[in-house]
Amino acid sequence: MSRRREQCPSASSRSAARSRESTPGFGKETGLPLIQCTTCGQERIIELRAWTEKNYGRVFFKCPRYETGPRARCDFYFWQKDYLAKLVELGRIMVQQEAHEDWICEEHGDSRPIPVGRVTKSELEAKMDVLVRIVVGLVCAVCVVVVVGIMYLMK
Repeated sequence: MSRRREQCPSASSRSAARSRESTPGFGKETGLPLIQCTTCGQERIIELRAWTEKNYGRVFFKCPRYETGPRARCDFYFWQKDYLAKLVELGRIMVQQEAHEDWICEEHGDSRPIPVGRVTKSELEAKMDVLVRIVVGLVCAVCVVVVVGIMYLMK
C-alpha cells in the first residue's frame, strides 16, 4: 500500500476546506463515500489531488489529522485505488469483477472517476437520445415552415 505525505501543507489545507464544504458525504472528484476515519475515528476522510511532480494529478484520501513522524496523530492515507479496496474490504461498496479490472491501472497518475458496476446505457441516456431526436425534428419542421412562409411572401 503506497503512502505519501503531500509536499505543500498550505495548498492541501485549502483543498481540504473546499472538499469538506462542497460534498460532505462523497468525494467531489471520484464520487466515492467519505467515511469516518477507521484509524482514529475522530474525523471524516477527505479527498484531495496531489500536485507534487512525482504524483501530479493523482487523487488520494486521508484523515484531516494525518501526520507522519513522532508527532503523528493519524496515519490514514490511501491513493484512490487503495481507498476503493479499503471501502470494498469494509463492505461500504460492492464492485463487480469486470469493472474492478477496468480501473486497476492507476499507476501512471490516471485518476479518472472509478466506475462502480458494469457501464451500460442508462435510462437517462436513452431518454436524452429521444429528446434529441424530437428537438431535431422540431427544428426541421420550423425550417420547412419558414421556407414555405418566405416563398408565400415572395409570390
